[in-house]
Amino acid sequence: MSSDAGNQGGKGLRLSGAALVVSNLAIAGSQWVLLWFYAVLGGAAVVGEYSLAIALTTPIFIILDLSLRNVYVTNQREAPFASYLVIRLFTCLAATLILVIIAAFGILNVWLLLFIGLSRSSQAVLDLAFGDLQKNFRIGKIAVASLLNSAVTIVFGAGIYYLTKSVELSLLGIFVGGALTSLVVIIPILKSGGAAASGKEVWHRHAGHIIRKGLPSGLAYGSVSLLTYLPIYFLGAHSSQSDVGLFTALAYFMTFANIFYNSVQQVTIGSYVAAYKADGMSGLSRYARRLSIPMMGVGLLSGGLLVAIGAPAMELVYGTAFVPPFPVLVPMAAALVLLPVLYLAGGVMLTLNKYDSQLVIGVISLAVTCGIALLLGRDFGLFEASMIVLAGTTVRAILGAVVSVRALKKASSQ
Repeated sequence: MSSDAGNQGGKGLRLSGAALVVSNLAIAGSQWVLLWFYAVLGGAAVVGEYSLAIALTTPIFIILDLSLRNVYVTNQREAPFASYLVIRLFTCLAATLILVIIAAFGILNVWLLLFIGLSRSSQAVLDLAFGDLQKNFRIGKIAVASLLNSAVTIVFGAGIYYLTKSVELSLLGIFVGGALTSLVVIIPILKSGGAAASGKEVWHRHAGHIIRKGLPSGLAYGSVSLLTYLPIYFLGAHSSQSDVGLFTALAYFMTFANIFYNSVQQVTIGSYVAAYKADGMSGLSRYARRLSIPMMGVGLLSGGLLVAIGAPAMELVYGTAFVPPFPVLVPMAAALVLLPVLYLAGGVMLTLNKYDSQLVIGVISLAVTCGIALLLGRDFGLFEASMIVLAGTTVRAILGAVVSVRALKKASSQ
């Protein structure tokens, strides 16, 4: 296969790739709609309580997710989809049980944690199903399924909260959306040839290999998740739930940016792999450099817009209680500018199956950022929270760039 053929295949994915970006943003948007309902109808304190629960539960699920979607798409040793599905179901059950145990200590409301666990589980299963569609370049079907998931989430979740003012019950919208869409997507996959595997085959032939490949990546993304929620942990310890709620609303700028770049990575990872298979490291390097120009442009644009209109945009959307001071916006904007570097380096590392490197980068970034947060002391507020977002993003960007560039140069010199 030539690099030109790989490029033509990449061009053929542009329309469906754009649809995937829009649909992934729609999924995040549907969950943001719920948060907006909490903010407008419940206030900053309600958003703060919900955000603390999400900050506690998300890293647990991400670690136990084992990054199975990325492993399924990029792993050089083939295994049936059913093997990955069985592992994903077990890890979702384990994560939900951990949340119930945590709730027993009275840290947070047991029903809130349980419903978050159920909603996360349905979305995790759906995400794995999207991996099969992604691997087979059926990106358009991912877009349609994502939009269906988003519509059900909004209708059920926002409707239930409007009627009951119950955050716990509103999370049923996310659960129902993920569960229904998962059935629509997974049933055809399991009926297709070669998708099924016996229970013995799953555990004797594939499970160990999949878990060994996925664990470093899951821990890596888990460390990144902890890094993401570190400001909320410290705000929860040193500030009010209202500050937590305000910062959560502000952090959605980063959330949507991450969703966008992650969508781009999902669309382009097949082209990364195709370029590598066709022309080795030189082809991979050329593709990464070509992709870096538009991605860095988006980073600069998003950072500039946050500085220019971030405060009035938040006041317009959430109300006067959610307007951040201008100095809080500047570090967050700088982090937005750096985000593309993380995903460009991540595409290279995924292609080369450098899952261990991602783990090392995540752990180092978490340790450094946590140290900075501790040095900031008890006067930890919104500005300090924004600063450690920038610190974590900077460390990850530098380390990711160093690892990926060194890998490409080392292979090119051999």
